[in-house]
Amino acid sequence: MFKQLSDDSIRASIENNLHEFFITCAQHSSMESHIKDDLSWIFPKNADWPSGIFRANLKKNQVETKVKEIISLIKQNKIPNSWKIGPSSRPINLEEILISYGFKRSFQQSGMAIDLKNLEGKIKSSSVLQVSVVEDLDCLNKWIDIVSKVFDINVDFELIKFLLDQDNLSLFVGFLEKENVSACLLYLTNQTASLHAVSTIPEHRGKSFGYEISRIALNKAIERGYRIAGLQASALGEFVYKNLGFEKCFDINSYSLEF
Repeated sequence: MFKQLSDDSIRASIENNLHEFFITCAQHSSMESHIKDDLSWIFPKNADWPSGIFRANLKKNQVETKVKEIISLIKQNKIPNSWKIGPSSRPINLEEILISYGFKRSFQQSGMAIDLKNLEGKIKSSSVLQVSVVEDLDCLNKWIDIVSKVFDINVDFELIKFLLDQDNLSLFVGFLEKENVSACLLYLTNQTASLHAVSTIPEHRGKSFGYEISRIALNKAIERGYRIAGLQASALGEFVYKNLGFEKCFDINSYSLEF
């Protein structure tokens, strides 16, 4: 599929997009954060998302000490109880180490990629969804309402308003007549475009709304000259993205401490 980038480069660019998104969120005052070369995390003060421990790059002789430190901080509710493990996580046996210390896998996502040249000119689906780019506070509130309901999370208005001001980030809302039914976020790094928080309210799933809002967001990336796009898909969403042309490249597993 990708002739210009190696598989390792694709995996790295997609995973890095997620990390960069977290790091951008960490700049807002509502986030507790720890961004370091060996390990990072973000922890919202007034919301549930985005949150997580990520970008582990631990040396073998420090990993057990660091895991014990993390466990202590989790138990004190000072950092999130969700550790994301992807292809770049080090050491390579970090998952085994976490399990040995009482962590259990709580969530699995598929890292997926698409060559955007395969999307250019893709025929619009038969969806009746009308998609708007979020440009005002009223539409921003609609985006937050959809994402909050679909994922059953508390989303911080001030954080999302801050994100909306970033030049490399766009929000999209899908409408069925006057009803708000779908949403997504497009985040651009130097090499990769990525979709986040793609959501459709349950009573309107199965109508190609996720497909349509994702297609429109990715076309915005094409307009800005992007060639590669990625995302982290749930089991529910993976089928939708395969229909768009995405292919699975790797797994991202989240581990939580049981205590």
